[in-house]
Amino acid sequence: MTKVMSLEKFKTYAAYFWGMCACLYGGYTFFYENDKWHLFLFSIVLYGLLYALFKLIRKTTWSWLRHGISFIILYSALLAIFFSSSFLQIKEFQLIHPNWVLADQVQINDVEIDDYRHRRSLQYAYTRVKYTYQLNAQMGMGAADKLDPQYMLWFFETSPALKAIAEQKTNQAMHQQQYSVYVNAQNPSQSRFFLNQRYFELRNSGFAWLIFSLQMLFLVLVLILAIMLWDAFTDSKRSKTSKKSKTKRQAKALQAKSDTE
Repeated sequence: MTKVMSLEKFKTYAAYFWGMCACLYGGYTFFYENDKWHLFLFSIVLYGLLYALFKLIRKTTWSWLRHGISFIILYSALLAIFFSSSFLQIKEFQLIHPNWVLADQVQINDVEIDDYRHRRSLQYAYTRVKYTYQLNAQMGMGAADKLDPQYMLWFFETSPALKAIAEQKTNQAMHQQQYSVYVNAQNPSQSRFFLNQRYFELRNSGFAWLIFSLQMLFLVLVLILAIMLWDAFTDSKRSKTSKKSKTKRQAKALQAKSDTE
């Protein structure tokens, strides 16, 4: 009984430990690296409202581990929606930088499509832009990198195919003039370039990564199932072969017995 209780305590402590690690990692990845304080605070308020609504419907209490995992899922979903929308990113920039205004004139000098790889593994294709702008008769130059990232959606996509998608969407945005440059009115040498003004783009968000991961998981499950079926088939074939050889041996033994008689 004592061993069972100690094992249960160990499982509980292990769950709390891994839950804390997940919370810390999620906080570092989504809060520190992306530097989205306002989204983090908005997620806290939204999570509190959702949990209060849940408490009204069901009178149950959640553990800290469940709270941590649920909050990370909610915050991840909000970040995925935010990064999938150029419209929301522009509105967020306008809200946080009230002193930045639209440039009077913008001229695109150079456009380049490239891809990002991590340990030789293709991650996404993106656009690099060099531009000049004018604000209150003052000219300025700027460059923007890793614009409008196009993440892999299907596991069989190659670098040329992903670059072609990024180039097509970039050319469409350039043709329709769906780009804007915001300039710091107090320091006109500082500028920020935005490409596209779409409400939602699946390939820009973490949802594309989720779809890609589910495909890889499905392939692994199919491979495991194929191995299991192959093992079952070979075992069945071996058992049939052994039964046939056993039957032949018995028939030979009976034939030899009848011959001696």
